[in-house]
Amino acid sequence: MRSLDHPLPALASALVALAAFLGLQVQAGAQPGVEVPSASPPLTLAEAIELALLQNPEVLAAAQAVRSARGRVAQARSFSPPSLSLEVEEVTGADPGKAGVTSLGLAQSFELGGKRGLRGGAATLEAEALAVEEERVRRQVSARVREQYYLATFLERNTRDLARSVELLEEFAITARARFAAAAVPYLDVVRAQIELSRARNDLVEVRRDLAAATAELNLLLGRSGKTPFSLATPLIHEALGITEEDAVKKAAEGARLARTRLRLQAAEASRRLAGRARIPDVEIAAAAQRLREGEETTAAWGAGLALNLPMPWWKAPSGLVQEAEADRDRLRVELAAEEREVESAARVAFETARAAEAQVNAFETSILDDAESELGAGIRGYETGAVDALNLIDIYRTYVTSRTEYGRSLYLYLSALARLEVAGDLEL
Repeated sequence: MRSLDHPLPALASALVALAAFLGLQVQAGAQPGVEVPSASPPLTLAEAIELALLQNPEVLAAAQAVRSARGRVAQARSFSPPSLSLEVEEVTGADPGKAGVTSLGLAQSFELGGKRGLRGGAATLEAEALAVEEERVRRQVSARVREQYYLATFLERNTRDLARSVELLEEFAITARARFAAAAVPYLDVVRAQIELSRARNDLVEVRRDLAAATAELNLLLGRSGKTPFSLATPLIHEALGITEEDAVKKAAEGARLARTRLRLQAAEASRRLAGRARIPDVEIAAAAQRLREGEETTAAWGAGLALNLPMPWWKAPSGLVQEAEADRDRLRVELAAEEREVESAARVAFETARAAEAQVNAFETSILDDAESELGAGIRGYETGAVDALNLIDIYRTYVTSRTEYGRSLYLYLSALARLEVAGDLEL
């Protein structure tokens, strides 16, 4: 395990020595590899993920979709509301209280053939599918936060390294002018120093712009204003992949994306069975209390009724409902088959990308970084003996800085690949 924010042990001393050989004064707070405290509140990766899961608009919207679906379950499982009726008949004059017959009735309809249960079952499966989708959205947002956090961390580190390079090159340009004035070096050394300084300044402008965009995007993922200040507290650290390709594919096949579609397919099957029972009649049961008035005398009575709706053979609506439900079911079957292929392919591609990125990180850690450090040390020793001039020493230093930058880029790409593998394979890495 190796962290980008913990440079090689000899880096600080080597660069101080380099500055000393060039006749420069380097302040302790500006030494490469030394962290400068930030006034912004620190934000760890774990805290960023926690904030996103609490505040990210996509996560909040997915939770409300689940809540809405559970409300539809309650609706689907409930009986239709009863109806209350009041009827007056044989009214003479303007006073309805003197009606010959007054009836107060209550009626309740009931679906037969298990239609209410099927409707509730379909709604429940849809709600479960949305709950699985909510978990998938949470995992996707978490992975995007990780990827954006890694990018911002890499760019922040790159910004600090470039800023220190600019400081060193500014001092070197001054030294080159002084040595040219003393006829110790040709004017070409001054030109080269200025070109190198201009290049470093341009690189610094670009990386600062990219860092501002990355931190703004991270804030938006956290559900905050893009200008909310913070400092990054979690370094880029190489952690082993720790999973095989077949395990990734297997996990993906059991993951949330396919689980969601399978639940939707089960819901469509329930809706198809419900549509097939549309010709089963529904029943309505009614009861009424009556008051019969004859002259000044009133008599209480009661009544009951039973009614069936009659789906006639020429009624085409049930056939249309079945056709629609079958089409929805078959469409989801096609989607599921396609998603199974896509998920397997995405998991394999994401795994290969992560494995290739890790190989690049290992190459830096096992040889490139050490070789670059050795070359820097040899360059410094060569400068002491006069075998290496100042410009060549700066080139060697630039190679070393580039090796660190590219190592950071490799580490960022690897960690980002892990985040994408988590999404593609529904993994928890």
